[in-house]
Amino acid sequence: MINLNKKAMIFDPSAGNAVNLSDIGGKALNLNRLLSMGFNVPDWIAVTKNSYWAFFESNDLVERVGNEVDDIDFEDLNIIRAAAERIQSIIMQGSIPENVKGYILEAYNSKFPNDGYVSVRSSAVGEDTAGASYAGQLDSFLFISGQKEMLEAVKKCWASAFSERVLLYRWNHNVPPFEKRMGVIIQEMIKADISGVTFTADPVSGDLNIISISATYGLGEGIVAGIVPTDTYSYNMSTGSIDSEITQKTEKISFNSKQGSGTSTESVENDLQNESVLSERQIKEYSSIWKSIEFVGKYPQDIEWSIFDGELYILQSRPITTLSNLPGEVRIWDNSNIVESFSGVTTPLTFSFAREAYTKVYENFCEIMGVSRKEISENHDLFGNMIGLIKGRVYYNLVSWYRLISLFPGYQYNKEFMEQMMGVKEIEKYQPTHPEPGRFKRIFVYFPRSLRVTVKMLFNLITIKRKIRQFDENFMSVYHTYLAKDFNSMNPDELITAYLYMKRKLLYNWKPPLINDFFAMIFYGTLRKVVEKWVPNGSGALQNDLLCGEGGIESTEPTLAIIKMALMISTDSSFCEWVLSTPDKDLYKLLEESSDDNKSELYALVKDYLDKYGYRCMEELKLESLSLRDDPSVLFSLIKNYVQIESLNLEEMEERKQKIRMEAEREVYKAIKWKTTFLILPKKFVFNSILKLTRLLVKNRENMRFNRTKIFGLVRDLMNALGRKFNNEGFLGDPRDIYYLEIDDVIGFVQGTTTTPNLKELVQMRKKLYEEFLSEEPAPHFLTQGPVFIGNDFKGSDTAQSMEVEEGSLMGIGCCPGIIKAPVQIVSSYLEGVDLKGKILVADRTDPGWVPLFPMSKGLLIQRGSLLSHSAIVARELGIPTIVGIDNLLNTLENGQTVTMDGSTGIVTLEK
Repeated sequence: MINLNKKAMIFDPSAGNAVNLSDIGGKALNLNRLLSMGFNVPDWIAVTKNSYWAFFESNDLVERVGNEVDDIDFEDLNIIRAAAERIQSIIMQGSIPENVKGYILEAYNSKFPNDGYVSVRSSAVGEDTAGASYAGQLDSFLFISGQKEMLEAVKKCWASAFSERVLLYRWNHNVPPFEKRMGVIIQEMIKADISGVTFTADPVSGDLNIISISATYGLGEGIVAGIVPTDTYSYNMSTGSIDSEITQKTEKISFNSKQGSGTSTESVENDLQNESVLSERQIKEYSSIWKSIEFVGKYPQDIEWSIFDGELYILQSRPITTLSNLPGEVRIWDNSNIVESFSGVTTPLTFSFAREAYTKVYENFCEIMGVSRKEISENHDLFGNMIGLIKGRVYYNLVSWYRLISLFPGYQYNKEFMEQMMGVKEIEKYQPTHPEPGRFKRIFVYFPRSLRVTVKMLFNLITIKRKIRQFDENFMSVYHTYLAKDFNSMNPDELITAYLYMKRKLLYNWKPPLINDFFAMIFYGTLRKVVEKWVPNGSGALQNDLLCGEGGIESTEPTLAIIKMALMISTDSSFCEWVLSTPDKDLYKLLEESSDDNKSELYALVKDYLDKYGYRCMEELKLESLSLRDDPSVLFSLIKNYVQIESLNLEEMEERKQKIRMEAEREVYKAIKWKTTFLILPKKFVFNSILKLTRLLVKNRENMRFNRTKIFGLVRDLMNALGRKFNNEGFLGDPRDIYYLEIDDVIGFVQGTTTTPNLKELVQMRKKLYEEFLSEEPAPHFLTQGPVFIGNDFKGSDTAQSMEVEEGSLMGIGCCPGIIKAPVQIVSSYLEGVDLKGKILVADRTDPGWVPLFPMSKGLLIQRGSLLSHSAIVARELGIPTIVGIDNLLNTLENGQTVTMDGSTGIVTLEK
């Protein structure tokens, strides 16, 4: 039985009622989605499928039309054509029920007073979806005016569902030929100056970076029908290049003013015929809107649009059904910065733990920063997709990060600052799902929301010192409690209970570090912009110099402790000789058992080091890594390296970094002395405020990362204990096989919620897969479309943006000043025991475990990383000339090759 109330018969998007595909059809559903997201869609209403079906029932058309359709022989075109004509004639003879007619007219008169011109378009249930677009199959009627003409056009749309071409289309696509669900759109008619069709991906190659545009003067019906000349454009979003093909446009489709309705073909003004329809500015400006529509539709789009009086209107949007890729979302993957924490192949246990941590802590972060629970709930999916695992490698899912920062005011600036912090090199022209809202929403919805978040952000900034102090106190209390526990003496249930407690008390309270990171990103980016704008020849290098020598950065403490141990050993030549000649693997035990004064003193220093920094190791956030607490021999290898350095001068290191800092301050103050900025504030006051906060936030960021290391260290110890217990009971073939399980596998096995209790077989399957991953490294940056592991090759584009440098040079990001000419030493692991004396250390990436190597070298050249990566921050603190983010570094240099590096400009010059 058909529901005959008004809401069931007519859908008005401005009423805010919920609607689904089966009510209004694909085209109307897409328009409603675009309108709700703030895109400029002309006013419209939809006549629902209930009105259509009420019309059929009241005119006894269900059986008559059904019989006609059943009798069609779809192998004979003449039979199909004759049947279509009969069916459409039957439909057009029917009368719209009075109640349905009344609802349509009421909505029409309310939305389009004074009989303004409208278009009347069909909207079938299967239309404009990824599966079947019906593009060009169903009828549209333009410049319709008056109630009678509008109602007649609605009937024509219903009848067009049984045209010859639609019947054939349905038959060929295995769609039932009798359409029972047909909506109709009645929409304000735009008297377009320019119209066009845009494909947000190349419809031939499927290239997601290419936007294909066809445009002409007048209405877009001429493009769809192919009856007027058009200009075509191919815009590469990665490179910014535009390929144009400009034709002579002699005719256009316009409103038929003589007839007073419909359209007619007119001549284009002579001076416009050979001009480009769209300017370069328009193409780039509108492309960001079109890409936002693609993001909302979660698939590359075929978009019809018009421009009237300089304003862009979106008329229709449908998925491009001709692409070879499966339907689905476009995702942007990048590991420029996260590779520092999770390098190479990362096991399931580590990734599942890290993913859970990212999910919860960023959800909590949004809440404490003032984002409403409703918005958090509406964006719930993004928090679980902050990172992904591709071929065993951890990547940022940048779309989720962009969506995250779009929840806060100042998206465009924050996006740039975030990309700078992450070291993202290939930057798509990505727009969030919140395009510029209309005036009403801007005043009454977005402004109060932004004001609430802004006030909360300012409160968090003002109280950041207190929040960090309280966080540290709580963290250290819980950390030391569990550090003192003997996990090996606990049974599996006790271990899982301990894990869940630590996760709840430590990870779920990780709000202050995230607040600090967010503001570090903003103020670091702001400081850079201020320096570049206010200081002649100001650059990122000068900004980095200002952050040099801040002090209090805990990551440097392990290195200083090692140096002090090396100096202590060097004071006694016989003791020094004994240390150097004793194998690393034996030293800890021998020191522990000895009563000799020197050995006891060194043992005390080593034990204190392991207590404080024992979790700091290479790849320290990977649970499968061995920490110094597991293998102290690595520490002795580092100590011996420092013992053999001829001159260890801590005072000289301190003097160098303070000199860099003071010279940078002097240059800035010289440029801004006595000058004022907005609100007549002295520039020096503004600059000092920004600099002071940036220094504090960057220092906090680095120190909080050490706390993160401690959490991962505790979890590593706990999981190692579980692995040994599972192995002893025969559930695992080796204690370290636990790293091939996910966190939920481990917890579920103990608590009875796992779906795969045969752990050995699960481990073997994953081990085999991970062996294959070792030889399949994806690109650092790439896009995927649809299901990630179907049809995507994880290869980067060839359009990566990079700065041009002279032949024989490499270009990176200068982090700490100093010009050094020296041979290079390529290091893949600090466990190699390499000789760095008088050499420049070269590596793919570093993590905190590498820091003790830094002072041994003359300078640092790192292939991966950003201005706020760990190696950049610590190198600045130690005053070591450093360049990060150098493309093709390892493929270009050879061990022993002499280079000249400039830590200010980021240029590396190769000696022939």
